[in-house]
Amino acid sequence: MHNLKTFLTEADTLKQQIGASIKSCWYRGQSNPWDLDCSLARFYRENTDVDSTKLAIHPIEESLYCDYSNQSDGLNGGARNSWDTLASMQHYGVPTRLLDWSESFLVACFFALEKTFDPIKERLIGNHDPTIFFLNPYKLSSHSARSDTSTLPETYFKDSRKIWNVTLSKNLDYLENVVINKNWHFNSPLPIYPPRNNLRIVAQQGCFTVHGLSMDALNHQKSSRDSLRQISIRDHRVAKEIWQLIQLHNISEHYIYRDLDRLGSHVKSRHKPLPNKRANPTA
Repeated sequence: MHNLKTFLTEADTLKQQIGASIKSCWYRGQSNPWDLDCSLARFYRENTDVDSTKLAIHPIEESLYCDYSNQSDGLNGGARNSWDTLASMQHYGVPTRLLDWSESFLVACFFALEKTFDPIKERLIGNHDPTIFFLNPYKLSSHSARSDTSTLPETYFKDSRKIWNVTLSKNLDYLENVVINKNWHFNSPLPIYPPRNNLRIVAQQGCFTVHGLSMDALNHQKSSRDSLRQISIRDHRVAKEIWQLIQLHNISEHYIYRDLDRLGSHVKSRHKPLPNKRANPTA
């Protein structure tokens, strides 16, 4: 794979394999092809030797949510519901059962390359293997496994091939179900519509999958077998051409993260004076 055209052709082939069109595909960019673990599972495994079962992981999950929710009041624009709070936690580095995706292929490429590509030397750096994951969320939803303890009415499952809007009903409320009742209606990951009152989510064209009772990585769960594919960027030239496309579409740290720190760096970079050049001395 030595040019962008070949890379994009292979990407289209992978999308066809999972039955995803341009409008029905979600993307995730990573600096390495790590397993698709939610940050809550990673956080738990990194700090304990106990298996991350539902019963073992719940006290930590509840403490994280309650502590953040209590201290973030007035700082996050006023969360309308518990999913707003959970999305805010995810985007500010608190472990959750959410996994970030984007409807934009180039946004995913940015996340894959931002720490693995040197735009000055125009080369991939380190021992990274930047990877883009492709997900057909509708197919994932149709294969999502309902938990034995679910109390959802059957009407919720008449059309399982959908993106779930978890903010519409208290039956799907995160606080009510996961934190208070210590339960959830699904064993496997579910694609959900994200809250839209977060500027980062809007800028990143963000989407989420929410892990169910099983804390196994999404790519190791049965429900994702025919809805998930991946491709890695291993060629310097391909990385350079993708990065040029990212710049052409004005995708930058400021565009992606939407905070004042990145805005300051962005403005400083845009208005940096050109180096002075001495005139050649006349003979």
